[in-house]
Amino acid sequence: YYGDESDTLEFKESLVYSTAGGMLPDLAAHKWTILKTVCGFFNTFSGGELLLGVNDRGYSSGLKNDLRYLHLQGYISEESMDKYRNYVKLLLDKAFMNERRTVFGADITANHVDLRIERNKEGDEMLRIQVKPYEQGIICFDRELSRPDNVESSYYRKSGSTQPMTKKV
Repeated sequence: YYGDESDTLEFKESLVYSTAGGMLPDLAAHKWTILKTVCGFFNTFSGGELLLGVNDRGYSSGLKNDLRYLHLQGYISEESMDKYRNYVKLLLDKAFMNERRTVFGADITANHVDLRIERNKEGDEMLRIQVKPYEQGIICFDRELSRPDNVESSYYRKSGSTQPMTKKV
């Protein structure tokens, strides 16, 4: 048990599968929930942590299904958490830029994101994504990145949820 979600803690069961979708794989859509959460943590005063492999009730579910899917689809070369972490890091490294378009991708994540593999006593493996706030302005999605219509250009965290960044905010 990992507690309750908060302004600085978010749980996602999977990068590949949406629990609302009945365990059907949808990597293209579900990765955006991860990217929006990380973007939201960048744009706070405190940052935050995203735990992949933990359900909304705070209990571990592990990432075995993600590992299997990503390996079978050729996204990772073997079913290992290290390959999974590297895949998630690559997604994050390609996703962001600052609002002035002067700092991009890995230059942002290198100093503000830490990805840690964890194994609990039940043997479930999770990925903890620790995000430090970006204090030099607002972080947005890179304009070169093809976003779905329902994904805004930037997000922030408020009252335990990830909200679209508006000009008013």
